[in-house]
Amino acid sequence: MTKPSHSNPSIDLHLLELFVVIARSPTIAAAARQLNVSPSLASRKLAAMEATLDTRLFQRSTRALRLTEAGRATLDWAELVLTNYGELRDELSRHRQEPEGLLKIAVSDYVASVLLPKFLTDFIQRYPQIVYDIKTTDHLVNPIEQEFDVAIHSGFIPDSSLVGVPIKPVQRILCASPAYLLRTPALDEPQDLANHLCITHAAAEPQEWFFQRNDVVTSAKIQHRLSIDSFLALLQFARHGIGIIRISSNIVRAELENGSLVHVLPDYRCVQQKGSLPSMWLIYPNRRLSYAARTFITEVRNYLEST
Repeated sequence: MTKPSHSNPSIDLHLLELFVVIARSPTIAAAARQLNVSPSLASRKLAAMEATLDTRLFQRSTRALRLTEAGRATLDWAELVLTNYGELRDELSRHRQEPEGLLKIAVSDYVASVLLPKFLTDFIQRYPQIVYDIKTTDHLVNPIEQEFDVAIHSGFIPDSSLVGVPIKPVQRILCASPAYLLRTPALDEPQDLANHLCITHAAAEPQEWFFQRNDVVTSAKIQHRLSIDSFLALLQFARHGIGIIRISSNIVRAELENGSLVHVLPDYRCVQQKGSLPSMWLIYPNRRLSYAARTFITEVRNYLEST
C-alpha cells in the first residue's frame, strides 16, 4: 500500500513578495497593513513558507521579528528571484511593445491638477497594462530613497546624484490682487517689497528675492510672514488679497487675463541669485528603468516641452 503524501504548499511569487515585505517590516501586523491583508492570513502564509522550506525564517517576539541566519539567506534569494522575474516581464513587454507594471510618480499639485490629466487621458488608453501610483508634492523628492520611478519638479537644479533632464525654463513673476494693491503702499521697485506682505512657497525660502533689469541683478529683502508648500494654494491666497506671490507665469495665465491678479513690477525679471532661471525637470534614479518608466519619460517629456 502506498503511503499517502502530505506535501507542503508550493512557494509562488506572491508568497515571496509577502516574505520580503514581512522581512522589511517591524511586525507582521505592519507588513499586513502594507499588503492590505489580515495579520492572521499573513501569519498563515509565512508559516506555510517555513513548512515548505522546513526551516524557521524568523525569531518571533511579542514586539518584533528578527530574521534567522536561514531567513537572511532566503531573503537574498527571494529578492533575486523577484528582481529577475521583474526584469524578464519587462523585457517581454518591451518585445511586445506593451509596457506594463506599476509606475510610481511624484509631481507638484499644479502638474497633477493641470498638466498631467491632459497627458494621461491619451497615455492610459494606449498603454492599458500600466498601473499608476501618483504622489503630489511641491518638494524635491529623491527617487532612489523614496522609491519613485520618475518625478516632475519645478525649481532649482536637482542633486547631482540623480538623473535630471531639464524640460524648459520657468519664468516666475510677482502677482497680487487689485484689492491688495489698492490698500497697500506704492510698489515701484523691488526694494519696496520690504513694506509688503510676501507669501512664500516654503518656510525655508530665502528672505530675499532676486531680480534682473538691463542685465543687472539686484536683490530685495522681503517681509516673510506666511508660507505654504502648494503652488495652487499660493495662487488662491493671492487671489483673496492676502499678499504678493512669486509664481510661474504659466500658473497664473488665466488670472492675469481675467484681472483677478495683476503682474507686479513687470519691468523686473525674477531670477536666481546669479541671474539664471529655474527649470522644470524630469528626475529619475540612476539605475536601469523599466520599459514602462522609459516610455512614460519619453512621452511626457515631449508633451511638457510642447505646452
